Amino acid sequence: MQFDATLIIQTTLATVMQAQQRLAEHLWWGGASANSTMAPSLLEQELTLLVQVANGEIERETAGVARYFEIKGVLDDVCRLLWQAPLSAEPVIPAEFWTQPGIGAVCGAVLAWLDADDLITITEAAQLLYPDAALVGSNVATQRVIRLIHSGKLHEYTASAELAPNPRHRRRVKRSEVLPLCNIVHAEDDV
Repeated sequence: MQFDATLIIQTTLATVMQAQQRLAEHLWWGGASANSTMAPSLLEQELTLLVQVANGEIERETAGVARYFEIKGVLDDVCRLLWQAPLSAEPVIPAEFWTQPGIGAVCGAVLAWLDADDLITITEAAQLLYPDAALVGSNVATQRVIRLIHSGKLHEYTASAELAPNPRHRRRVKRSEVLPLCNIVHAEDDV
């Protein structure tokens, strides 16, 4: 097989330049002349919105569909800027990012805000995965769910303080991630 060096160079440079251009557009601070005031960059505006959501300043119930999709788009945009390599189709985000202090925790809180209807407690996940938990003890079942989180099979989210005042009860997982595991877990139990 022969590779066309000119084509490969052109397409690779174009892809990397597009990624750089996207980053430059997000970092650009307004003001073409020295007399104008500095307008916040697009990235600064997006981060401000995400922090507002994470701080509970925007309520999900009253946000409306357009606002919901705006916030989802901003979160996707920021995650692409942080984690997408120029030649990859999707960003590769490590599971631990969502709980890291700073931007990771903010993005995790926004993701929990977006997926609020799909989030369930660790105990609820244990009840779905292990309906016979009474036989093995509910603590064993919840520890199994926690192991699924640590192994990367489930992603952990943190509920807001308003939803769960006790910090120990803020851990959440997505019901949509748990349900497909039900068949796998029950098949393993039958073996």
